Amino acid sequence: MIDISTEPFCARRLKVLANPTRLAVLRILRAEQFVVAQRDGKAMLYTLAPGVADPKGKGINIGCCVLSF
Repeated sequence: MIDISTEPFCARRLKVLANPTRLAVLRILRAEQFVVAQRDGKAMLYTLAPGVADPKGKGINIGCCVLSF
């Protein structure tokens, strides 16, 4: 089991959240209408746009095909 209270684990997670490229990817996904954003106080919540989520919950519909996981 991973000890999430350790400093290296927390620092690594916080670094990922602070990565500026993460925001660039979200902007692209929002511009291409793959995700929608909703403000919740200071936070932004992102969800798949209507029609993008596979009804079975096992993939993403990108228009030309469904990417399955």
